[in-house]
Amino acid sequence: MTHHAAHVMTDAAGRVGQGLLMGHFALQDTMRNVRQQQRAKKNSVVALADRLQEARASEAAAHRRARSAEAELAFAQEEIRELQMLLAQQNRFVAQFREICGV
Repeated sequence: MTHHAAHVMTDAAGRVGQGLLMGHFALQDTMRNVRQQQRAKKNSVVALADRLQEARASEAAAHRRARSAEAELAFAQEEIRELQMLLAQQNRFVAQFREICGV
């Protein structure tokens, strides 16, 4: 093998080695980016799941408040009915008293 051929072969081997090394680095960068994107997607999914859980908790609290308000409304309506009956009875008593007094 001539000196020139050995030089060309060494140069070619070095360039092939450089190409393989650059390919390896490119593959590492690509895989690093893929892992980062996977982590970002996972974090997005976790954040979305957390927001969904918070929304469900808020919905449950709203339902509890609505049931409580409905119970308070029913109680208030019953009190109103009782007060209306008492007022009607009071008006009858006043009318009877006026009749007795001749007013």
